[in-house]
Amino acid sequence: MTAPPTGFTSRTLTQQMADTLVGEILTRRIPPGTRLRETELAARFGASRPAVREALHLLRSTGLVDDAPWKGVRVVALSREELIDLNDLRGLVFGFTVRRAAERARPADHARLADALSQMVACAADASPDAYEWRRRQLHMLLAEVAGGASVPGRRRSFVERLDHAWEIESIRTPAQRTGSLARWHELLALIAAGDGPAAERLAHSMNDGAAAAELEAFDREGKTP
Repeated sequence: MTAPPTGFTSRTLTQQMADTLVGEILTRRIPPGTRLRETELAARFGASRPAVREALHLLRSTGLVDDAPWKGVRVVALSREELIDLNDLRGLVFGFTVRRAAERARPADHARLADALSQMVACAADASPDAYEWRRRQLHMLLAEVAGGASVPGRRRSFVERLDHAWEIESIRTPAQRTGSLARWHELLALIAAGDGPAAERLAHSMNDGAAAAELEAFDREGKTP
């Protein structure tokens, strides 16, 4: 990412930096334990140190990084227990969200959801899961918006991003896995469009359970014990 075009405000660049870093953390392009250095980020984004500092402040509010004395800002490395807790909480929130979306979605909302899903389809065959995961995250945020009946406020956005830190990257690493993922998403949006909240909620829980199992398997395989 380069410096913003003429006319962009410092605040806009700050939010762009924070959003970019969130996306890279959620897709594991910035792995857990990585230190985020102001000088390196300033050079990468073509930004001032104060702007980078503000972006890191926004990032801290998501819970995806912490700032320990003498260690700087680092991406949070979840323990197995925390991963399990987040997966369980994520399942409850995801299920509630899709049920509420089925109850509240208007025709215009269904069109937006379908468009978001089509963007996932467009990158499902990529060698890397990064673009697919990013689009999936955007669909999650859109579902939260539809369920809430208004734009997702900052605190709710941070909460969803925190839950997304434990999401399904392990279950969508290959194109074949993403094909299966898309089938479930198509089914889910069809249930939402039909207004069948209970069935949508059950499917959401099933999707979450599958993703959680894949994440825990990868966690144990890599020997990341607390």
